[in-house]
Amino acid sequence: MYFQKNLENFGVVLKGSSVVGLPKVSDKFENCFIVNNIDKNKNNQESEYSIIAPYIKEKNIVHFVNRLRTAPLLKEHYEELGIENIQFTKLELDPQLAYMKNVYESYGLECHMLPPELLEYNKYFADKYYLQPGDSNYF
Repeated sequence: MYFQKNLENFGVVLKGSSVVGLPKVSDKFENCFIVNNIDKNKNNQESEYSIIAPYIKEKNIVHFVNRLRTAPLLKEHYEELGIENIQFTKLELDPQLAYMKNVYESYGLECHMLPPELLEYNKYFADKYYLQPGDSNYF
């Protein structure tokens, strides 16, 4: 696994307030998820990536993503931050997620499916993570 068990502190970098508040808390954790699409651009000026990168650069980072095509960072961003692992939000591959898995693997990243035991934390969402194409709630 990419994180050791029983960590005392763990960061989750989202968007908005999470990005703005990162400078105040970044020294409190060494392991973190960055979640989904962190706004980026090639020259890194005035993007969410340019704000967060200096605060998480030396940390153990995993990118926690859904299957949207907007979620990946640029390949050079993964390299700059030393990110080697992608954590998917689903238990099984569907066609969209399989496509995204290929994208991440083309960057040299290792992809991980969501461990089933994590669904115990929120049973409301459990069925959505087992849906297959053709099911009425598949999206």
